[in-house]
Amino acid sequence: MGLLFYRSKIGCFKNYIVFAMLILMKVTAVSQPNLQQERRILSLPNTSDSLKMDAAFKISKDICFTAPDSGVYYGKLALNFARKANLLIGEASALNQIGYAFNIQSRVDSSLYYMYKSVDVYTKCKDEFHRSLVLNNIASQLIFTGEYDKAKAMLTEAEATLRGMDSTEYNKNTYANLGMLYDIQGDYVEGQKYYLKGFNIAKQYRDTLGMAESLNNIAVMYYYLDNYEKMLQYSRDALSYSRGQKAISIRAKLFLNMAVSFEQLGKLDSAIYYNLQSLELNESLKNELEKSKIYHNLGCLYLDSGKIDKGLLHLLKAKEIKEKFPLREGIAPTYIYLGRAYTLKADFPKAKSFLQKGLDISKQLNIPEDIKDAYKYWAEYCEITGDYKRAHRYYKDYISIQDSIQNADIKTRVADLEIKYETAKKEAENQELKAKQVESQMTIIQHRRILYIAIVGIILLCGLLAMIYIQKEKQKQLTADIRRQKNQIEILNQELNHRVKNNLSFMSSLLEMHGRRSENSETKELLLESGNRLKTLALVHDNLIKNDQEREISIKNYLSELIAHLEALFAHPDKKIVFQSDLSELPVNAEDAMRIGIIVNELITNSVKHAFKEVEHPVVSIRAYSDVNGKLVLDYKDNGRGIQNADKPNSASVSLGTKLIALLKEQLGDRVVIVT
Repeated sequence: MGLLFYRSKIGCFKNYIVFAMLILMKVTAVSQPNLQQERRILSLPNTSDSLKMDAAFKISKDICFTAPDSGVYYGKLALNFARKANLLIGEASALNQIGYAFNIQSRVDSSLYYMYKSVDVYTKCKDEFHRSLVLNNIASQLIFTGEYDKAKAMLTEAEATLRGMDSTEYNKNTYANLGMLYDIQGDYVEGQKYYLKGFNIAKQYRDTLGMAESLNNIAVMYYYLDNYEKMLQYSRDALSYSRGQKAISIRAKLFLNMAVSFEQLGKLDSAIYYNLQSLELNESLKNELEKSKIYHNLGCLYLDSGKIDKGLLHLLKAKEIKEKFPLREGIAPTYIYLGRAYTLKADFPKAKSFLQKGLDISKQLNIPEDIKDAYKYWAEYCEITGDYKRAHRYYKDYISIQDSIQNADIKTRVADLEIKYETAKKEAENQELKAKQVESQMTIIQHRRILYIAIVGIILLCGLLAMIYIQKEKQKQLTADIRRQKNQIEILNQELNHRVKNNLSFMSSLLEMHGRRSENSETKELLLESGNRLKTLALVHDNLIKNDQEREISIKNYLSELIAHLEALFAHPDKKIVFQSDLSELPVNAEDAMRIGIIVNELITNSVKHAFKEVEHPVVSIRAYSDVNGKLVLDYKDNGRGIQNADKPNSASVSLGTKLIALLKEQLGDRVVIVT
């Protein structure tokens, strides 16, 4: 059919590499709002050269995808400011950026010129990291120009440098370039290996554009394997990762991939649709060379669809653009298909002129695919014009060159298979001979090893049994010692707990007794309050012993006992105090339980002393529960007039109990919420 993107293996790859190289050299773009700010910096007269360099560089990076000419302009502006400010790193970056912008325009010679200069400056600065990145960019272009050995040497150096600097993320571009290198040389297995390496790195660092690049590389590889369904599948997968302004170039190429896939599968309408999609994106990029190829493809598709005028119009557009470029292998197929279009329109002088031009260039450049098409459409022209003798001759030439292309391909594949077969056969024979020699030696060595292992095994077994016996005896003795120590500790612990309990009870009783005997009401009150506080501590200790725990007690059991004790203590025949409690089963560490108990003791004491003088039926309500955050909440209420000066604990007029409550609340911090 004559789609230009896949005219031949080399021709296809040249077109593809231009695109892939642009993606591999992508740089981070600044956001559009910052662009206005950078232009404002450039317009200020008193701005330093270094700031102007940064501004021009950022503008170039941001616009080079959509306006490569402006990208070159601002890149050169950044280079001038860097040289004025004597900033070598800035100079190297600007040189690389200019080369990148030239490459978007397919101006390879200019691109390489500036990138080689960038490498020289980075070498001077001893900046191996950025030097490796630029080597990657140069290598991708050397693949395009056919300098494969030089490209491979640069990629190997860049990969080793980046790997040594633990810059794995940046090696995805190296692997993509190596994949291209092996692909163009026909080693698709090795090429796919490197593409997948690049894809996995891009996926690890969530680089969607890098993932799209790798998948697109694999898609192109499947074209060479004649698997167009796979090519279409990988192109679609790559398209799903191609988002944003920076992905315009790759989307344009992916649409072209899909167009070629559909054309090879015989779906011409879909092929036309995706060519138009690619054309629209390339127009936004102002990529004239790519536009010329798409115009050619559309012209061929329209001719095959019977739309001769439309096909001719697009082929003429392709011719107009291509004649501006020096790549003569690109113009030959367009001349040939223009000859075909004019033949179908019966404009025979023009048809003859274009067919002859196309055939001459194809023969000069020795492009078999184009020569074959030229013979085919020359034969068609001669048949329509009635020159059957020449038509027969051209058909014979067409069939001959078609057979030679197919035979060459078949011979290459057969030769490759024969080499692989003979190599594998020879390798198998060598391996079999080596295996027999090794087997004989291994039999002798194995017998010796069995004997040595048996002797060593017996010795080790005897030693192991002796060690087990000794260890068992030691373990018995150790267990007995531990049991004796444990019993002694338990006895001492019981004795200690018993003495602490007795001492707390004795001191509490002593304080109560002195309180009852004292004639001074103030002294009596202080002694009774101190006794209650001591009783609070005794209850904590008692709960710890009961629960056989080291640090925590049940707040419900503890407060229930404390409230019962205080209820009995403050019982009065004339005015009965009703105690209402709603306590959840929550564990609390001993120190916090002690503080909570003293707070409850002080609150109840204060209520009895101050709140119920004018209340006929006094009621005390105590709740303990866990809030939504899991904190313990202690909610205390009475129906009296409340605690006086509770909000001023440091006031001279407040009681010791109120000060004590405030101090204990502070110690509890945010672990316990006290609501009064």
